[in-house]
Amino acid sequence: MTAHQERTLAIVRAAPQRVREPRLRTLVAAIDATETDEVAQARRWISAAGPDTGSHRHAHPDPGDTPDPVALLRGTPEAGYDAALVAVLVPQQRQAAALARAHLAVAVAPAVRDLARRIDESRTAQIRLIAALPVAPPTP
Repeated sequence: MTAHQERTLAIVRAAPQRVREPRLRTLVAAIDATETDEVAQARRWISAAGPDTGSHRHAHPDPGDTPDPVALLRGTPEAGYDAALVAVLVPQQRQAAALARAHLAVAVAPAVRDLARRIDESRTAQIRLIAALPVAPPTP
């Protein structure tokens, strides 16, 4: 999860000052704060767990040959930035919810299960919020 969340943080930090829609700007700031806290918590758990023996590794989807979302956002014209951000952020948050559900299926520790449940719920809610925003489709 932490690698996925770090990618999300890179996306929302790419150029938050370019976001025009006020509610999207607020959501981007909330995502930054929330995921920064979640990554810090997970890193503390990982550190406390000691060396990784590899026994808890799970297969997670690889973004594959998809373009770098941060580079895509940096190259997006001002007028299309909000739409480009939404086009990158929605699939990223969908995948985060799916990863969290995968962790729910295998997590043993109650704190980890709780975090996975909260991530699933919050990312799903974020997607609903984004869908309700008046963001124009990207211009070619």
